[in-house]
Amino acid sequence: MIFNLAGKSLLLPSVLERGRADDRMVIAGLLGLHHRVDWKECSGSEAEEKEDAQKFRKAFAPFQPKK
Repeated sequence: MIFNLAGKSLLLPSVLERGRADDRMVIAGLLGLHHRVDWKECSGSEAEEKEDAQKFRKAFAPFQPKK
């Protein structure tokens, strides 16, 4: 399987057999975000996480299905 992202190509013939950690490493490498591979190491404080969640909800509110 060939992935094209941001003008870069990457061939991963056995991508379906690999774990999700490998997927994160590939995407982080393509995006130049090597420091974000381990999601446990890039979390913020509880207040920062709540603020990010509120921003996310606000940004995607127009796409929320109506009840």
